[in-house]
Amino acid sequence: MRDTAYYASLDYSHWNRSQRFVQRLIGLLVRATMRVRVEGVERIPPAGPAIIAGNHLSLLDSVVVIPYLPRPVILLLAEELRVWPWIDFVFSRLGNAIIVRRGSGERRPLDLGAAVLDAGGIVAVAPEGRRSRTGGLERGRNGVGRLALGSRARLVPVAIWGQERAFTNWRRLRRAPVDVRFGAPLWFDDARASTPAKFTNQVMLEIAALLPRRYRGVYAAVRLHGG
Repeated sequence: MRDTAYYASLDYSHWNRSQRFVQRLIGLLVRATMRVRVEGVERIPPAGPAIIAGNHLSLLDSVVVIPYLPRPVILLLAEELRVWPWIDFVFSRLGNAIIVRRGSGERRPLDLGAAVLDAGGIVAVAPEGRRSRTGGLERGRNGVGRLALGSRARLVPVAIWGQERAFTNWRRLRRAPVDVRFGAPLWFDDARASTPAKFTNQVMLEIAALLPRRYRGVYAAVRLHGG
């Protein structure tokens, strides 16, 4: 079982050779089966600690994004997703997943994520904690706030949509249209918010602003700067 020392020792400045091979292979599959439009990927900091926080509509969320990431990202991945052999294969080959047991309340995944950030890496998390059951945003959980609070990390919100209809498009022999939109990095400090709940709420509002209105779910009624 990997510990904080393992994640603290990794090089997060670039994909290594084997990771790059898997990333390119995933990219070939994604581009062959989807039409992905990506906006704002340059907003991911080229160096230093960062958190990527996005909505969660499909098992394909992370797979869609991986080909476009400029450097390695460690994902907080729900344990039950490992029952899908292709997901387990992808993330074990990339060596970039911290497994989270939903509902366990364990602190260990956050400690490992903090070790990644302390080492200058990127952690990716879905604040909702599970795939949306409605097709829209659900309430964010406070894990992302706990991870961000007190860290030196920039937080980059990301919205992804269209991948939830991929299998429907494939059955019709069509490439699935998917949009990926990265928002402006956020910087959190104790002067702006003092609790994980406040951090998390701000993150969810930023994600909602990046999404089309029909995907905003419980945040659809909130007045957002994105309209």
